[in-house]
Amino acid sequence: SYTDYRCLSRDSTQWKLQEQAYTDENGLRKIGDAYMVALGSYYGTTLGTKYTVTLSNGSVYQVILCDCKKDIHTDANNQKTLSDGSILEFYVDTSALPNSVKTSGTISSLNFFSGSVVSIVQN
Repeated sequence: SYTDYRCLSRDSTQWKLQEQAYTDENGLRKIGDAYMVALGSYYGTTLGTKYTVTLSNGSVYQVILCDCKKDIHTDANNQKTLSDGSILEFYVDTSALPNSVKTSGTISSLNFFSGSVVSIVQN
């Protein structure tokens, strides 16, 4: 899943992280080489923590925790979002997203992100 970064409160810690970020060619927000994401509390709640994500298609990439999903919105393990089953929620600039992402509603429509999550390991 994804959320536009401009929905964040301007006086929040989350926004302070966004101020360090840039938008890549796919509309995804990044700090350095790490994609900005929200995760369930299962993975941790310390903003700024970095993780390595491995997908079933062989893609491996870095993410940085810039927001936390509320436990009430996640499964019993606080990993997956109840509404769509997603684990990672990417922060994006919606106006810069490819049409394939806007149409599908998921970052996984991009080839690099097309696999299912195999592992998320804190760095």
